[in-house]
Amino acid sequence: MKVSLDGIGNLAKFWRASLTRALEEMQGVQFVSLLPKEHVAAIGDSLTLSKQLITVSFLRDDGDGVAGHDAKAVKGTVARRILDDGPDVIDGFEWRGWSGKIRRGQYLVRAPRVPVR
Repeated sequence: MKVSLDGIGNLAKFWRASLTRALEEMQGVQFVSLLPKEHVAAIGDSLTLSKQLITVSFLRDDGDGVAGHDAKAVKGTVARRILDDGPDVIDGFEWRGWSGKIRRGQYLVRAPRVPVR
C-alpha cells in the first residue's frame, strides 16, 4: 500500500474512497483491524471516528511496530480471542510475554521485553 504507481499514485490513497465507502455501507457492523499501518492508511478516518473500526496496534517493547513470526502468531491468537469474546478482551490480554491494554481508546498489544545483551 505504500507503493506509488505511474498513473495511479499511492495505492492507499487510490483505494481509500472506494474501500471506506464499501465498509461504511455495512451499517451496524464493527470492524477490528489487525493490519499494519500502511494497510490501515487505505481506510478513511470516518470509520474510526464513528467507532465502526477498531485498530489493534502491535508494538515492540520500545513502542515501534513489530514484524516477524512472533508478531504473526500473536495476531492469530488475538484474532481468535476477539472472535470469541469481543475486542475488549485486549485489556488484560497476555500470551507468551505479550500483553494488551486499552488506553485512551487505543487497543495496544506490546511484545515482551527483550533483554539487553
